[in-house]
Amino acid sequence: MKKIISILALFLCFGVSYGQLFVSDGSNFTSDGELVIYTNEDVVNEGTIEFKEQTQASDQPDFVVDGGLDNSASTATLTFTETRLVIGSGGSNSSSTDVYKFQDRDATTQIGDEVKYVVLDKDGGTVDVTAGHLGIRNHFTSTAGTLNADDPTAGVITLLNRSATQVAQVLPSTGGTARLESERYFTANRAWRFISPSVTTATSIQANWMEGATIHTQNPVPGFGTHITGDPANGFDENTSGWNSLFTFDNVNQAWGVLPDVDTETLASPTAYRILVRGDRSVDTSIDDTNSPETVLRNRGELNIGDMTALTTLSTTNDDFNLIGNPYHSQVDMDAVLTDASTTGIKSTHYYIWDPNISGNGGYATIVLNDGGTTANGSDGNEFLQPMQAAFVQTAASGTPSITFKEAHKKTDDANPTATFAMEKYINLKIHPADDYTPHGLALDGIRINFGDSNMNSAEDDYLHPRNIDETLSRLIDADRYSVEYRNNPVEFEVLQLQLNNFRHTDYIFEVDLVNEFNHEIFIKDNYTEEMILVDSDHFTYEFQVDEGISESIDDLRFQIVFGDETFSTDEFDNDAISLYPNPSSGSFKIAGENIMGETQVAVYNQLGQKVYTKNFEANKTLSVTDFKAATGVYFVKVQSNERNYNLKLQIK
Repeated sequence: MKKIISILALFLCFGVSYGQLFVSDGSNFTSDGELVIYTNEDVVNEGTIEFKEQTQASDQPDFVVDGGLDNSASTATLTFTETRLVIGSGGSNSSSTDVYKFQDRDATTQIGDEVKYVVLDKDGGTVDVTAGHLGIRNHFTSTAGTLNADDPTAGVITLLNRSATQVAQVLPSTGGTARLESERYFTANRAWRFISPSVTTATSIQANWMEGATIHTQNPVPGFGTHITGDPANGFDENTSGWNSLFTFDNVNQAWGVLPDVDTETLASPTAYRILVRGDRSVDTSIDDTNSPETVLRNRGELNIGDMTALTTLSTTNDDFNLIGNPYHSQVDMDAVLTDASTTGIKSTHYYIWDPNISGNGGYATIVLNDGGTTANGSDGNEFLQPMQAAFVQTAASGTPSITFKEAHKKTDDANPTATFAMEKYINLKIHPADDYTPHGLALDGIRINFGDSNMNSAEDDYLHPRNIDETLSRLIDADRYSVEYRNNPVEFEVLQLQLNNFRHTDYIFEVDLVNEFNHEIFIKDNYTEEMILVDSDHFTYEFQVDEGISESIDDLRFQIVFGDETFSTDEFDNDAISLYPNPSSGSFKIAGENIMGETQVAVYNQLGQKVYTKNFEANKTLSVTDFKAATGVYFVKVQSNERNYNLKLQIK
C-alpha cells in the first residue's frame, strides 16, 4: 500500500516555519519515490527537493500541493523523477488562489524545471505561474480548477515536444481550465505540413509561430519558430518570390486562401492550416536557401478540455474535402471519431494526411481506417491524428456534416493498432525514384486496389486522391482520381486505367505487392514502350524512364493494369531454357528447348491481355507455329510444356 505523508503546518528539522514548507540553502528534502507527499502549505525551496526513482512496482508516487510552490531561487533544485506533480487535492483545501514559480528558462534548451506528469485538480481554485518555466515531458491531466501558465513575460508551463518520438500529451480530462504552452517538433526537411494549434491564443500568429520576429532576418530563439512569408506590410516575412507560405482551406468553396495578416490574427484551436515549414528562422529567405534545420513551433493559450464539435464549416456536397484540425494536444483515434454516433454526414472509412517525407514537398497519404489505419504508399501515418496535426475528411452522401471529438477518443496507450477488416486480396502499386528505392519503403505515391466478391465496380465506395505537388499516381475512374479502390474480383481481359503525372525525376521503379492469390495473370501495360510486363511474383518491380521531350513518355495514361486468362496450376518460369525464332517474325515462328517435350500448349496474347491464338502441339524439343496470323505489333507467347510455364515476347513485322 502506498504510504502517505502529510505536511500540515508542521515545524520540521530542516527549516519549516508555520504556514510554509521551507527548504533552506544547503538543506535537502528527499522522498524514496514510493510515497505520496501531501502539503496544504506553501512550498518554498532554496535547497534541494528530490523525489527518487521508484524501486518497486507500485502506484504512481505523487507530490500533492494545496498551496503555492516557489522553486525560483538560484540555489534551488527540484527533481521529480517519476513522481507526479498534483496541483490541488480536489478537496476544500484546494480552493485557494496560489502562485507557482520555477527556474528560468535556459537560453538554449528553453527549459527551466522538468517533470514527467502533472495533474490539475484544484477544485474552485486557481494557480498563477508568475516566474520561470516548467516543462512537462510525458502527460498532463485536467480535472478541476484554473491554471494560468501561458505568459512568457511571467511564467510558463510547456507540453514539451523536442524530437520525433517524444511528445507530452493531454490525457482524457474531465474539467478545469488550463492555459499553457504547447509545442510541435518538425524534422529537418523543408516541406508543407497540415497543422492546427492545440490551444487558442490571445496573441498573434507572429508572436507564436514566428517567435515574435517582425522582419525576416530576425531569429529570436534559434531552434524555434519558422518563417511565414507574404506581404511584409501585414506582418509576414519577406522573401524574394513574394509567395505566401500559410493558407487556410475553404471547405464550402473547395479552395485555398491566404490570411489577411499574421500580426493581429490569433490562433484558434482547432483551425487547420497548410504551412511551409522551411526550418527554424536561421533560414535565409532572401535567397534559395537549401538549409532546413529542425525546429519547434510553440503556441501559448487555452487548451480544449471536454467533448467538442469541430469549429469549422463543413461542405454539404457529397465527396467534397474538409480540412479539419485536431482540437486536443493528444493522439486521437480517427476511426473512433468518424464512427461515433455524434459524427454525421462524413465518410467513416478513411481520411487523408499530408506526409512531409514523401517526395520533395510532401504528399497525400490515404489512411484506410477499416483496415487498421494502413496506407497505400508506405507512409507511417495511421489511424491516430497527431497533436497539432490537421487532415482532410470527405463529406458523405447522406446526413448533415458534423464532427464531434470526444475525450474518450484520445489514445491513452502505445498499443499498435490492429486490423479490424481484411480484404480477400489486393494489389498495392507504388512508385519510387530509381536512385532512392528501398523495398517496401516510403514511396512517392501509391494506390491500393482491393478485390472481393461483395465489392462493387462502381466508384461509390472508393477513396478520391487529392493531387500532390509532385508525383501523383492514381486509379482513373470516369475522369476522377482514386487512391484506394474496392471492386469485384477481376475477370479475363479486364483493363484498369492508371494516371501518373507531375514527374520530378527521370528514372522510376514501380513496386507491386500482391496479397493473396489471384486467379488471373496480371500485367502492367506500358503504352509508350508497347510492352506487357507480367507481374510474376508477389513482390515485383518494374523500372521505367520518362523524357520531358517525348510527350508519349510523360502521358498521364501511359500505364494500365491488365488481367490475362486464368493462371495455370504450375508457377515455374525459366525463360532462358527456351528460345523463340525468328523474332521479329512475319507470322510463323519456332519454339525450341530441352524441356519442350510431349503435349505442349502455345497461347498468344495481344497487348490488352486478350488471347488471340491457342493450339496444342506434340513436341520433341522443338515445335513450329505456322498458322498464326496477326497485325504488326508486340505479342506475348505463353508456353506450357512438361509441367512448366514460359513467357516470351514476339514481335510481328
